[in-house]
Amino acid sequence: MKNDFDGIDWLAPGALPSDEIEEIVTEFAHALLNDGGEPLHEFHFGCLKDRIEWDDKDFSHMEICPPVAVSINFAELGAGRFNPITPQGVHRLLFMGPLRQEIAQNLHAVVELERDRFAAGGYDSAKNLHQIRERLQAVGAAFLSNLEASEF
Repeated sequence: MKNDFDGIDWLAPGALPSDEIEEIVTEFAHALLNDGGEPLHEFHFGCLKDRIEWDDKDFSHMEICPPVAVSINFAELGAGRFNPITPQGVHRLLFMGPLRQEIAQNLHAVVELERDRFAAGGYDSAKNLHQIRERLQAVGAAFLSNLEASEF
């Protein structure tokens, strides 16, 4: 699978992910796009070694949850300026917005870092947590920039 979206290379030269990493990011994108659920008041996402998790509530209810997660509360943004957003809208902002390249690069890096962290010591490993947090926060910031620039 080529890492190309609308003719734009998602990754910096020399940083091409394995097919497995690409598949994980693609599965995340498809999960959002194909979700028929209600609009989200909150959006939480994080990465495990084999998937990018997302939910409309924090991950405390999960048996195995991502070690680092980003949470976005749409109701709190701009004192109610933004309405709840469907998962398809979240997909649009992540994968079709002006900062989609930056988001894709960071998601690929997070998956790679998480897989390396897990290989080094399983779910309890602290390896790469700082870099994972920075990359996920960059995704969250780019998402919010796309949201502010959008018509939502």
